[in-house]
Amino acid sequence: MTEGRDLRSTRKTVTETGGEEDCNRGAPLSLGMFTTALEGLKQDIYDKLDSKIDSFSKSLRSEMTLIKDELKSSVATLQITVDTHGSTIKDLERSATSCSDDLDTLNRTVNTLQDELKVVKDQLKGVQAKCDDLEGRSLCEKPKDGGPPPPFIVRVHYFHMREEILRRAREAAPLLHQGKRLSIFADFAPAVAKMRAEFGNAKRLLRTCPGVKFGLFYPAELRITLPGGALRKFTDPAAAVNFINRDLGRAAPPNPE
Repeated sequence: MTEGRDLRSTRKTVTETGGEEDCNRGAPLSLGMFTTALEGLKQDIYDKLDSKIDSFSKSLRSEMTLIKDELKSSVATLQITVDTHGSTIKDLERSATSCSDDLDTLNRTVNTLQDELKVVKDQLKGVQAKCDDLEGRSLCEKPKDGGPPPPFIVRVHYFHMREEILRRAREAAPLLHQGKRLSIFADFAPAVAKMRAEFGNAKRLLRTCPGVKFGLFYPAELRITLPGGALRKFTDPAAAVNFINRDLGRAAPPNPE
């Protein structure tokens, strides 16, 4: 009876050293034994967690080191690219500035050439008109006996003397010599004379404007100096007349013709 009861009560229990031994199966588990077993289990869990955390930490540090090195390499490459692009942009800015300066210089040169071309064209027109006039005069018939003499040209060295002669001729008109009328007028080609004659109405208006000075310059440019000293230039007779009527308040006198 006793021997069978001992076999039924035999069980394995955890000792204080963490081992296992047989004990009576029917004996209750003491608090000390339970506490000892629980502490052993906790320590085992702690050891495993520490090992896992340490392994994970080492792996994470290694990966972070690799990522940091890769980032450093990428940043260095990007910095080189940025520096290269910055240098390229500066070169482009210098080139753009140079091209802008070249365009400005080219525009000024073109404008100068256009002005010079206009002057040359005007001169060529004058030369062509003069040649046509001389050709026409060379074909004129010789005056008949007792007829009026042909016109002749008097060249004056100074322009102001020429203008003075013409002014006095206008003031003394009509000029008579031995009972015959004498005409003094500027020598212009027919085409130029026609352009200048178109300013006749404007000049008649200007003569009625006090304090206003004017002159007709070659080939046909009317220059008006206002009482305040301002200068206006006209190559269009109609524009000159409109300016006089609008700004100087003079109505057009009747055409003597």
